[in-house]
Amino acid sequence: MTQEIHDDLKNLFKSAAISASTRPGPLRDFYTARVDSGMRPTMARLTLARKIASITLTMWKKGASFDPNPIRILTLQEMLDDLYGKTKMTVASSEVRRLLQVIKACGWKP
Repeated sequence: MTQEIHDDLKNLFKSAAISASTRPGPLRDFYTARVDSGMRPTMARLTLARKIASITLTMWKKGASFDPNPIRILTLQEMLDDLYGKTKMTVASSEVRRLLQVIKACGWKP
């Protein structure tokens, strides 16, 4: 792929991110969640452009159509709640369990 084509694709995905960040929908929700978490708007748009590129590549490779439902942004609290319920062992058998044991030892409760 030539540099000119590379630049054209990069500009295409950046433009798509700008457009998606201003229109209602799951991609705007993705963008606003990043901005609300403290990310600079320019970085949030770049992250959105990369997300759109990833979705495009997946759709192209699998021949699938776009499904916005898999895009779900979890908070740290939701992730910990989910993991806490699945971890009942006292012996750490994985890095995740070790991390959860540290979190539990700090007194965090769901």
